[in-house]
Amino acid sequence: MSLNTQRYPTPPRSIPKSTAKSTTPRLRSACDSCHQAKTKCSGTSPCLSCQMSATPCTYSPCNQPGRPKGSKNKRSVIDVKEHKGDPFETPSLGLRPPQSLWQESIDFNLAPLVLENPLVEELRNPPAPEEDHENDFNFVQPPFQAPPSSTMGDGSNSNLSPCDSPGYATPSASVPNDDPPTDGDRGGSCSCLQRHVYLVYQLGDLQSASVGKVSAPAVLEAVRRAQSPWTRLQECRRCRGPDFPQEVLLLFAVSIRILLSAFRQMNMWDPEGGQSIGTEGSVLEAETDVLVGSFEVTGTVKAEMVNLILRNALEQVLSALMYLQSRSSSLWASLLETTSRAERPSSGHASPSRSLGLDETSNSLLKGRQTLQESGPGSKRARV
Repeated sequence: MSLNTQRYPTPPRSIPKSTAKSTTPRLRSACDSCHQAKTKCSGTSPCLSCQMSATPCTYSPCNQPGRPKGSKNKRSVIDVKEHKGDPFETPSLGLRPPQSLWQESIDFNLAPLVLENPLVEELRNPPAPEEDHENDFNFVQPPFQAPPSSTMGDGSNSNLSPCDSPGYATPSASVPNDDPPTDGDRGGSCSCLQRHVYLVYQLGDLQSASVGKVSAPAVLEAVRRAQSPWTRLQECRRCRGPDFPQEVLLLFAVSIRILLSAFRQMNMWDPEGGQSIGTEGSVLEAETDVLVGSFEVTGTVKAEMVNLILRNALEQVLSALMYLQSRSSSLWASLLETTSRAERPSSGHASPSRSLGLDETSNSLLKGRQTLQESGPGSKRARV
């Protein structure tokens, strides 16, 4: 007896009406006008707000909650990345990132262009910065040296002018100025007049000091301040030309005279006899401290060092005076040549340096310098 085992397909289940998806879109609980105005809507049709304002009241479908169709969450993105692998992170296969491959694909040799560029060479080897000599008083080689044609020289280079003197106001030995140089110092208009006006103003304390009240540190500081304006005056193209402002030369002479008067008030020498009238340097030793680091120099060594520094400062002022005398003499000679014979001043008129009393002061300086040299380190007791 055989049984019929033929199977019939199972009829599909009927989906209840409650679980069927509704195709009708869900409307907002507030009308479009209240939703846009962010006000409370009564939910009626029309609502109270639209009824009072006589505007059409419509209810639009609300936005579909959840993510849009076709979007992926973070977990899906991570799974896809782990499955496919990151093309930029393959260190196990010995592959390099595309940046290195891109650099090697460029077949340009930029080395000659970079090395032959003068701007790159200048940036590679910048000029050495100027040293700060604010507190460094160079008493080995003064910025101003006497011109070869002066009475201090040996006359071997008498054919050189004071401006061409190699040791006169060299930039490497000069003290830096407090204010930066301007473009006018190289040509056209210059700032030498303003610099010397400010210098004479700074030297007013030395000029107003009474006899015996001038200290050695104040004089050394004044000489240091005067070096920069004096150096720039000697290097200025306009001031070396024929049409320079003569007031600059006058202020230059006034600053020199103030410093010479300060040296005289320190009783370094007698202008009449040329002999030092200081009492074994006791005054300067009492008011001046010489320190080498934390070590204080005393006794004869201190007197010799103070004498050397003051002598160097006096040499600088004397060199500036020699330059002033040479410059004023050349200007006076050119003035006599350009003036007609009828309008020439008589021979009794004095030159600018003589009218300021600098010629007599120069002679006293020479005597004082000789006295200071005789009382140098080789003497038994340095007199300052």
